[in-house]
Amino acid sequence: MRIGRTIIDTDNMTINELSILINELCNIRARKEKAEELKRRMAELLAEAAEEQFDFVDKDFGHCLRTTDFELWDTTRVHE
Repeated sequence: MRIGRTIIDTDNMTINELSILINELCNIRARKEKAEELKRRMAELLAEAAEEQFDFVDKDFGHCLRTTDFELWDTTRVHE
């Protein structure tokens, strides 16, 4: 099976291995969808704050935080 540039040899996989692969891919997709939702909501919150003349400011350094200042990390996948 080819997905883009990736080839997965499913011919030699058992039904159980295929089920595990499907389950893992569904879990990965769900995490990516959640990450996209969280990033969208953060951008909306920052936009709303700016619209109401509020800024989120780093308490230690005084930097005004913008959408481009954030990176979302999935900490469930850090140790893989």
